[in-house]
Amino acid sequence: MSFWVYRGSLGWDDEVTLSNSHQLLDLYIFSSGPSLRNVDLKMFDQKPIYKFGINTTYPKVRPNIWLGLDRPTCFNKNLWSESFIKILNGKYSDDKIDTVQLRSFPNTYFADFTEMPKTTQDSIRIIFKNTEKDSKLIWQKNTLITTLHLAIMMGFKRIHLLGSDFGGKEDYFDDSPNARPNNYSFTTDELDEGSPSGKISDKQREVNKRLYSQQLNFLKMLIPSCEARGIKIISCSDGSPLNKLVDFIEPEKALSQSIDRLKEKVKVNF
Repeated sequence: MSFWVYRGSLGWDDEVTLSNSHQLLDLYIFSSGPSLRNVDLKMFDQKPIYKFGINTTYPKVRPNIWLGLDRPTCFNKNLWSESFIKILNGKYSDDKIDTVQLRSFPNTYFADFTEMPKTTQDSIRIIFKNTEKDSKLIWQKNTLITTLHLAIMMGFKRIHLLGSDFGGKEDYFDDSPNARPNNYSFTTDELDEGSPSGKISDKQREVNKRLYSQQLNFLKMLIPSCEARGIKIISCSDGSPLNKLVDFIEPEKALSQSIDRLKEKVKVNF
C-alpha cells in the first residue's frame, strides 16, 4: 500500500490511492524559501489550480494537499484540524497531538516509502515506475523530492515551484514559532536545544546547505526525464538557481496562463 487513513469505528483504510487523479489542472508547489515572502499568496485563492504546501508554508498557504515528513510536533497545531489532505510519514501513525491521536484528525494520510535508493538514477527510475495504485513514495531524505514524486504519481503535467530558493541570505519565508514551534535534530531525532522556536542552529543551517545542493543536483537529472514524458517543471521562485535549469515565469503570469489553458478545455469564468 502507499497511503492509509483511519476511518474511526471502521479502522484503517489501506486501499487509498491518489494515482492519476488530477490531470486537468496545473499544479503549484509552495516551498518554504524566503522568496515566497514577496508573493501575493491571496492571488491563488479560489482559482482553478491545484496547490501543494510543504512544511512551514502553513498557515500562510492553505493548500489542497499538505506534506510534511518531519515530526508532527514541528508544525502549527491548527494544521491537523484543517479539512484538506495532510500526508505524513507512516512511522508517525501512532503519534499524538497533545492527548489526541494524530490518526483521528480529518484527512490525515500516512504514507509508505521506498528504501533509500543507492543512486540518483535508481531514484528517478523509481519515481516513474511507482505511479500506480499501491506504489510507495520515494524516500530521498527531503520533502521536496517526495512531493515531486507525488505530483508525477497524480498525473500533473505542469508543475510550478514557488519558494524553491535552494539557499540564500535567509533561512525560510516563515520560521516563526507560529509556523514551526519545535525543531528536532537530524541525527538524534530529539529536540534541538540550539534551534528554539523561530530559529535554527548553525549546524542545521549547514545541513540545509548540503540538502539544497543535493536537491539541485537531483533536479538536473530529473528535469530531462520529465520533459521526455511531457511533464514540464516551471520555476516561479525569483532569484533561485533553479532558474538556470528551467523557465522562470512570474507567479501572476503563470497563474493567468494556467487559467487560460483550462478555459481552452472547459467553459469556466475566473
